[in-house]
Amino acid sequence: MTTDTENNRNNRERLAREVVETFTMDDLVSFVTNSLEINYIESDDDFQEDWLTYMNKFHNGDEVFWTDPDDGLCSGVATFIQSVNEDITIIEKDGVKIEVCTDEIS
Repeated sequence: MTTDTENNRNNRERLAREVVETFTMDDLVSFVTNSLEINYIESDDDFQEDWLTYMNKFHNGDEVFWTDPDDGLCSGVATFIQSVNEDITIIEKDGVKIEVCTDEIS
């Protein structure tokens, strides 16, 4: 079976929306999960970025407690800004942004 329908952006979007309308929530979750897994195989940068965004237990603006390793002199409440990587986190304390070890915040 063939059609003469043009495979252009507008028709692809219309068709995709029509197909998605038939999905159950389980179908949708499965499809998106599989699509993300394929993307992560193809792009380690996307994997790393999403890992830091979604697997991190802290999110931008969260109140955290920083335990200063220097005998606790500056320990106290701070604001989580972002994860630089798995080991380094940026917090803001007393108006100053500080790079700290991730395991120093809770």
